[in-house]
Amino acid sequence: MHGEAIAAKAQTSKTALYRRWHSRAELVITAMQRFAPMLSGDSPDTGSLRGDVLALLRRVTVETAEFGRDTLFGLIVETYSYTDSEAFQLGRQAGRDAMMAILRHAARWGEVCLEKVTDRMASLPVDLLRNEIRGATSWPILDSTLDQIVDTVFLPFVRACASDHQVD
Repeated sequence: MHGEAIAAKAQTSKTALYRRWHSRAELVITAMQRFAPMLSGDSPDTGSLRGDVLALLRRVTVETAEFGRDTLFGLIVETYSYTDSEAFQLGRQAGRDAMMAILRHAARWGEVCLEKVTDRMASLPVDLLRNEIRGATSWPILDSTLDQIVDTVFLPFVRACASDHQVD
């Protein structure tokens, strides 16, 4: 959707929109956070760290598929080409916040040592999914890809940190 169409739906001018949002990407991300909260919605609570992370990644995958591949890729290119942009930082923070909520549950269950988890560790599954979306050869992202992100990268990493903590 172009700026003129967005302004018409909002019953305002394109100039008014861009006074508040500096780019179309920032506008779209704000709308996504409000109307399709893939990361800022309720935290999954499946009873396991693996289940929660997969539920979050699947929710993101389903929600992004609804936007359409071309729209999503355009948004990613516009937003994530500028890693210092407010839109990029909002996206990264939403991913970290969602994962920290999941990791807090997992810490209560004894699956991770929250004190050892850094922001970069927490953002890893969402960052890896974002990278998959950017370079996707199949659409939507396959469940087997999500399983690999969780089972071969994220879980071994955070569980190794938890076991390191128990040895101390």
